[in-house]
Amino acid sequence: MTIIKCEECDTEFINEEYGLHNSCDLCACKNLQLIVLPTSSDSKITSFMTVRYRRVYPLIFEIKEEKKENKEEKLEKVMGFN
Repeated sequence: MTIIKCEECDTEFINEEYGLHNSCDLCACKNLQLIVLPTSSDSKITSFMTVRYRRVYPLIFEIKEEKKENKEEKLEKVMGFN
């Protein structure tokens, strides 16, 4: 999951929440603008996101999503015996 954060007003955007249905957004201080644009019809990717700034660069970082695996199952796989 990619987080785009404005360092002026601390507004955070999650890239997965945006698509062609909500294709534009601004942070609270209007420093950052997110725009989602469609790609050509023969592409596997349906859209891409661009980030514009006025005064301060955005802070963009990734957060790993943990797999929802049962801890007991994970231990069995690692140890290899009961």
